[in-house]
Amino acid sequence: MRRKTSNRKAEALAFLVVLGLGGMVALYLNQKPQVVVKTVVVQPPATEPATQEAPPVVVEAPPPPPPEVVEPVVVAPPPPPPPCVAIEAKLRDALSALAQDQSELAAVSKAAVDRLHQTQDYANAKADIATMQKAREDVAAQLAKDTSDGADTYHDEENLRTAAKNLLDAKAKLTAMDSDAETSDPAILDKQEALKTAAANISNLRQQLNDYIATTIADNCATADCGIDSVAIDTKTWTLDAKLTPAGRPNAGAVADAAMDQIGRIIEKALYKSPFTWNTARFTVYADYRRKKVPEFRLSYARAAVEASDFAKIERDHFDNDALLLLAQSVWLSRAANDIQGIPAAAPVVEPAAAHGGVTTIKYTNTLMIGGYARADGSTCPVSYIRQTHTEAMLPAELPTIGGPQSTSGHVSSANVPSDAPPP
Repeated sequence: MRRKTSNRKAEALAFLVVLGLGGMVALYLNQKPQVVVKTVVVQPPATEPATQEAPPVVVEAPPPPPPEVVEPVVVAPPPPPPPCVAIEAKLRDALSALAQDQSELAAVSKAAVDRLHQTQDYANAKADIATMQKAREDVAAQLAKDTSDGADTYHDEENLRTAAKNLLDAKAKLTAMDSDAETSDPAILDKQEALKTAAANISNLRQQLNDYIATTIADNCATADCGIDSVAIDTKTWTLDAKLTPAGRPNAGAVADAAMDQIGRIIEKALYKSPFTWNTARFTVYADYRRKKVPEFRLSYARAAVEASDFAKIERDHFDNDALLLLAQSVWLSRAANDIQGIPAAAPVVEPAAAHGGVTTIKYTNTLMIGGYARADGSTCPVSYIRQTHTEAMLPAELPTIGGPQSTSGHVSSANVPSDAPPP
């Protein structure tokens, strides 16, 4: 019973709520809308401003681009030629000018003599010679006749001496006329003076060139083991002559090796592709022998062969002596080489007379040993030999015996040497 009473109260309450909400809605709907009045200000239409023409736009040309800076290419000038090049050029010009002056002097002299030969004085002098010649012949004929007849010949002999003297005097007069014609001509005197000046200039240039070559060799090749005594260049044949004297050592092969080493140094460091001219280089090695300084051996080299050489193969820490010997154009060896080195010579060989025009001869073999010793750096220098032969006529019942035979290993060079001095 109580539960039913509660439900009815709830329903009544819900109805009242709905009723209240409905009245509020009706009240809202019955209200009049409020009119809101607003003042609207109408702006007049905006007037467009007067159109103004813009000033012409002046378009300036763009400034020129800055000039392109080109860095100058600096080409290093070639190094100046060595002084010997200029000296040689002057020397060749001077020699050419000298030859021209000599040719002109010969022409001027000939012209002067030809003018003399056209003179009456010269014709008279020639006639005098002919007269004196005839007079001498007549006196000689008279002397022969008187001698044949057994007559006195004293006066004939005196006349012959006088005639001979007169003839000589006549010839001397003619020679003096020719000489005077050459020495008194001003043109000839001028040419002769020019030749003296040219000769002095050439001598000076030759000395300058020689000094340059000698200094170049000394600066690049000097060594205490082998001294360079002198260097000279003959500008007529362009032959270079160097004289060397190796320092003394207990081992003879070491002394010769020092000379070979110096020769190799000069060829490689001074002569190979040198700026100065040379055609042949001759190296003469000297030694003390019987209280004299004598030539022991000489090697000559041609420039063409030197220029074609590969020194990387000739010099490997030390020069290859066999290679240097094979490169040489010619080899000369003293007959005293064995005695100088203190090495016994090979036994001489008697050659039959039939081989030498009926004269029995003895063939001697001269030997120079190079190397064959221990170097200061601990290496061993191989041994090489230079051998040459010469023959001499054997005196009757004479057969010399000299030492014992030598080994034939190593480099051998054979040639007949007519004397114990290097060829000129």
